[in-house]
Amino acid sequence: MESKEFIDDIVTASGGAVIKKKNPRFTVISVVILFISVVLFAVGSTFDESGSFISILLVTFGCIGLITESAGAFIGKYHYVYTVTNKEIDIESFNFGVETLTELTTIQKSSDFGKIDPKELNKASGIKWQVWISRDNKFAATQLYQYRPHSYYPVSPIKRVLPKDTPQLRRLVKG
Repeated sequence: MESKEFIDDIVTASGGAVIKKKNPRFTVISVVILFISVVLFAVGSTFDESGSFISILLVTFGCIGLITESAGAFIGKYHYVYTVTNKEIDIESFNFGVETLTELTTIQKSSDFGKIDPKELNKASGIKWQVWISRDNKFAATQLYQYRPHSYYPVSPIKRVLPKDTPQLRRLVKG
């Protein structure tokens, strides 16, 4: 699992072109489920027969909904947005063997992503190639990480991909 700090590096390296935003869709869904949970809890606790199965079931589901959605509303989910076009950024990670580090570094520097065989993606581990690409292909960046005991560490700087090379990178990511 990649470290959150590495994913957030793109925000810093982009010079403000990429921002991290809280996902409002998640917040709206959380509020709706929270409301339904409160209603279930209230209805379940007003039954005349306090020990009835339906009463216990409604109160239980109400409590579960209240707890999970309250936590979810405060924690929230984030996504990354390319500010120039206001499009969301997809984050993909691919694993390669350590022996490919020199070749991958050269490919990353030259942006010649056609040299990467899609069949070789995720066949080995030791090197992680992180790709950030906007949904409209107007922004892309890559970075290489190497696994050392307990975590991945950057072995290359974040490389911003030129717009002319972004479609080729998108094809590779889509596989």
